[in-house]
Amino acid sequence: MADDRLSFARRCEDLAEAYLRRLGYRILVRNFHTRHGEIDIIARDGADLVFVEVKGKRGLGFGFPQEMVTRSKMDRLIKTALVYLDDAPRGGRSCRFDVVAVTAVGDSSPGIEHLKAAFGLGGG
Repeated sequence: MADDRLSFARRCEDLAEAYLRRLGYRILVRNFHTRHGEIDIIARDGADLVFVEVKGKRGLGFGFPQEMVTRSKMDRLIKTALVYLDDAPRGGRSCRFDVVAVTAVGDSSPGIEHLKAAFGLGGG
């Protein structure tokens, strides 16, 4: 069961990456880990540095995938992003946090919803 969840999560991240590439994002890093947590995708959107959280669900029985990005999850993402920023100079560029929600229902093509600037360094 855990392997199935991991496989589904990886597939959602792959779909999100392909989606972002189609929008012109330049992917810099996938699965950036620190002791605080993980950022699924770090990318450039023009001059912006974008930290992307990917959330996937197999249905909408208990809400939308993006609703799983809780306040504590935002705090962990922010702490992880700050570690990345300490090691990678931004050159005065702005940064933001996006959420890409992937919903797979049955055999249909997965739906993707992109929440640009879903939250900032201050959280929610």
